[in-house]
Amino acid sequence: MKANSDNNPGKFTESKGKLFFNFNIVESEKTDEHGTRTVFDYDYVEVKDKASGEIIRAIMRDKYTIEDEIALINNKFRGEVKDITEYDDYQAVRVTVKAITCIAEPDPIAKEPIIEEPIVDPIKEPIVELAVKVEPKK
Repeated sequence: MKANSDNNPGKFTESKGKLFFNFNIVESEKTDEHGTRTVFDYDYVEVKDKASGEIIRAIMRDKYTIEDEIALINNKFRGEVKDITEYDDYQAVRVTVKAITCIAEPDPIAKEPIIEEPIVDPIKEPIVELAVKVEPKK
């Protein structure tokens, strides 16, 4: 979903007991009758936690239903894709989502790393590095 704010939302926000992952954050200037101000336009998805797998799942479900995703894959491998650009678009979304959530190797004890704030913004830089904090298994 799309949103905008007068403040940088950061990668994660909480609202009404829900956790949201914010991405594609673009800062711009907006001029209206009150003058010029900085605004932030961004996409967001609701997530259960900060684990990279959850973020990937949430963004993919925002773009494709599970049924659409399975149909695209099956049609491609059965040679039934009528418009190859649809499958290519799907693959491009997958690559973009992985770049947004690019992480270091997970700690085998914790099973999955927890994403912290990005060191490099994936929108402004082609190479994404993220600081990763691995929470120990309790």
